[in-house]
Amino acid sequence: MKERRPMSSPFLYVALGDSITEGYSVPRKYGYAPMFTSLLQGTGHQVTLRNFGIKGMTSSHLLTQLYVPMVQQSLQQANLTTVCIGGNDLLYAYVQYVFYRNTLIYSRVVNQFTVNLNRIYSIVRQHTLAPIYAINLYNPFPNSRSASHWIPVLNQAIARTSERWEIPVVDIYHRFKGLEHRLIYGYRRGVLSDLRLLGIKPIHPNFLGHRVITEALWEVIRRS
Repeated sequence: MKERRPMSSPFLYVALGDSITEGYSVPRKYGYAPMFTSLLQGTGHQVTLRNFGIKGMTSSHLLTQLYVPMVQQSLQQANLTTVCIGGNDLLYAYVQYVFYRNTLIYSRVVNQFTVNLNRIYSIVRQHTLAPIYAINLYNPFPNSRSASHWIPVLNQAIARTSERWEIPVVDIYHRFKGLEHRLIYGYRRGVLSDLRLLGIKPIHPNFLGHRVITEALWEVIRRS
């Protein structure tokens, strides 16, 4: 296992996650990961970002990615790692629910996500003792009953699992609550039926939304 590295230059930040981590919805993919990198650079560090965020990534996909040699090598060199995952797990659960109308689909997905997140933390910890921060989920569909129920349920799973591994959670759920129309790119009515097969999906943070995530991450790190 990699020994814990001091926060000194040079500094490597590894970002794991889905399209939010990738910065899918903002110009030049300048999302929270590069924003946070710039913030760290402002503290005098020579910071390098390795962003492994991929659009459509689920917790199962992230488990597979963690066996890629480049990812493992980056974790071994990391001074700090963030994990932002779970949104697509629930999104795919919703798609299955539309077809099968079985509410048990959601609970099965949350249970499998919890198993996956435990394995994710275990594998990451095998490669680094540097700080890890989890980022929970905001709700892009606050006016839908199922989203308003299951996103907090998944966030509870993130909180419980992260506590077990002594990993701080960056709470962006409450940062976005009530401000979804300002922080989400393409936001319309805040209901799941806003989703379309083609065109803009009102899911991802806009530039301001990514800045909110960056600020929340920075505050948690400063308290740690």
